[in-house]
Amino acid sequence: MFSYDSDGNGPGIRPNLEVGKLPSLRVIDVDSLILHEQPDEERWKPLEHRIRADGLLKHPPIAAKDHGSRTHILLDGVNRVEAMKRLGARRLLVQEVDLEDDSLVLSTWHHVMEGLGGEALMEKLTACARFSTVEGRFTAAGDFVPDFDRETECIIVLNDRSVYAVHTTDDLQGRLEIVTGVVGVVHEAANRDRVSYTNMGDLAKHYSDFSALVCYKAFTKDDVLTLSLEGRKFPSGVTRFSIPKRALYFDLPFSFFEGEGSAEAKQAELDEIVRAKIRGKKIRFYVEPTFIFDD
Repeated sequence: MFSYDSDGNGPGIRPNLEVGKLPSLRVIDVDSLILHEQPDEERWKPLEHRIRADGLLKHPPIAAKDHGSRTHILLDGVNRVEAMKRLGARRLLVQEVDLEDDSLVLSTWHHVMEGLGGEALMEKLTACARFSTVEGRFTAAGDFVPDFDRETECIIVLNDRSVYAVHTTDDLQGRLEIVTGVVGVVHEAANRDRVSYTNMGDLAKHYSDFSALVCYKAFTKDDVLTLSLEGRKFPSGVTRFSIPKRALYFDLPFSFFEGEGSAEAKQAELDEIVRAKIRGKKIRFYVEPTFIFDD
């Protein structure tokens, strides 16, 4: 059916991956999609230019079906969706997942900042949050260990390893407002990025003007669902959904999304495209974590 990169017969493959079972790909109306986070103009604009130039959608966004209606909640790919909408797409290809699947894991990104730190950063933070100085914990290798308690929503580590805890609230909407305010401060830095590691030495190595690291307390999948259905959105780049079998490089032409025809008719067309890829042995499954250097 298709091949996958592994150790021959696949030792070490987790049984719940169901190697022979392809991801669920669905064509949906663009208006039926609920966003759980805000688009980031610095990310969707380059994607808009790339899709216009290439004429292709490479990676399907990830969406969970809301079983109470015909809508889908977008979990990952908000900037691809925003770019497609601005290009006039009427339909979208999404990888459909089950929010209740235990192998679908929600964590958070960390934010690294350049060019805004120390007193300037903390002064800006006073406009949106309450915070206090705390004792930070670092490993011998230089990894910061973010310890969250009930009173802490975010932790900020400056490049001199001084640590500040941003206070939180028990109210879910209040938590989101605090995070949104902190991310707004992050966006005032000369450069910012999302990372999944906390090693201070590596951060200084990879970001020449490294000034601060921001770590966020985790939300739950139920939190995301509740807030999304209320019409509230997370700031871009905080929530991080890990998908057990992510579909990449599907490379559908943009004309597929802007033409006439119902979502059902487009789904039938998509199913035939998938069958053709299976017949041509075009689908490859990578078991190991993978870095992509040109995306």
